[in-house]
Amino acid sequence: MLEKKLYGCGTFRKNRKFYPKDILQSDKSMKKGDFDFVQSGDITVTKWKDRGKNPVIVVSNMHDGSEKINVLRTNSIGSRDSVPCTASISDYNMYMGGVDKFDQLMAAYNISWKSRRWWLKIFYYLLDCCIVNSFICYKEDSKNKKKKYMSQLKFRSKLATELIGKFCVRKRKSYTRSVELGNKKTTNNGTFQDVGKHVPIQGKYRRCGFCSTKEKQKRSNLICKACDKALCKSCFGPYYGLQ
Repeated sequence: MLEKKLYGCGTFRKNRKFYPKDILQSDKSMKKGDFDFVQSGDITVTKWKDRGKNPVIVVSNMHDGSEKINVLRTNSIGSRDSVPCTASISDYNMYMGGVDKFDQLMAAYNISWKSRRWWLKIFYYLLDCCIVNSFICYKEDSKNKKKKYMSQLKFRSKLATELIGKFCVRKRKSYTRSVELGNKKTTNNGTFQDVGKHVPIQGKYRRCGFCSTKEKQKRSNLICKACDKALCKSCFGPYYGLQ
């Protein structure tokens, strides 16, 4: 690239050929803000520890490995600290393409986990893609409207809250249900009076929504006109709190 007067700076994998494993310090010994570099001619390999388990490795033919600047990073309590960083990694973060930025946003709050079912990994990846893309659209829309936008963490938290809504995994038992029907009465002969909108009508035989169980099924042709629920003659009153 230099022979053609082209300059480049990009990420570099540890398992690639000619990676200087014996020269750069180990990943485990590095703390946030630590960096190391090796240089051969005009080629520089730089390793810098940011947030996360693995450090960032960059190869460049346009930077001096010893040149460093300070960047701002958010700490655990929400304030921003000044952290030392190499010039090559700072320039890479500033000018990298959309794919790299997308991967960076996704890696910050990844929702996937290991599973023996291969399709789960694809499902969670696609779900993560939707979340990141929606955050990018929200961020650009806020910039166009000159409004302050929330962080990705707050965006994800608000999205989860809105998606969950009032959903509850615990099933509501039918016999606990109560309705406001005013003055509720049943006569001795089994006919219903003052039941409001819950009027029994005759229909097809279906499982009773009150007393029928998986082990002992009971069917009735009395259907509530308002709820479209089949109930036995003796169950209609207790189900709606009529007696």
